[in-house]
Amino acid sequence: MGSTRVGYKPSYLSSGVKYYSYDGHYFYKSFDTMITDYQNDTYTNSINSTNPYYNYYQYLSLRSNAIFTGTQYNNYITSKKENSVMADLGNDFVNAQNTYTINSMLMFGVAINESGWGTSNIAISKNNLFGLNAADSNTGNANTYYSLTSCINDWAYGWMSCQYLDGTDYRYRGPHFGDKQSGINVKYASDPYWGEKAAQYYYYFDKWSIDINK
Repeated sequence: MGSTRVGYKPSYLSSGVKYYSYDGHYFYKSFDTMITDYQNDTYTNSINSTNPYYNYYQYLSLRSNAIFTGTQYNNYITSKKENSVMADLGNDFVNAQNTYTINSMLMFGVAINESGWGTSNIAISKNNLFGLNAADSNTGNANTYYSLTSCINDWAYGWMSCQYLDGTDYRYRGPHFGDKQSGINVKYASDPYWGEKAAQYYYYFDKWSIDINK
């Protein structure tokens, strides 16, 4: 079991009430009702059947700009995790955003999620922050980079700009994290909740609520 906080609740959900959802977009007060709708390929009996929920950070286009600074990213990492290889990379994420037009905080969130806050074995031994080519069946096949900066730039340009965000590429399903219905999560990760997990760091980082809905 696990829990992930990805954003603010929509107005039609009440605090203190348990809801069920099989896709994160439609919500039910009854598990049995949810399963019945699922089996009939409908959302008719959900409490928000005409107003699906799409979390802002999970569905924000990677072709956007975060407003945060490299120093803010560095301070965030050092406040959360000791001995992280990401501790001084804040400016690299900002520079990649400015160069390749890939949202720096979305990149930052993926790096945290894939590298365990910059402490994973492949992050340390291979300078690989994003789990690139680390297939579930063979994580040892992960790419090796000569520097962490080169890895960030390769993810922003080589993987995102030239592949997952290129509308002519077979992996393109939209420019957002998303889930198994749309976004880069469709092809990037086997985990159907990968998009939520990567997006949660944007929510936690934007504690001042200054970047949401921009």
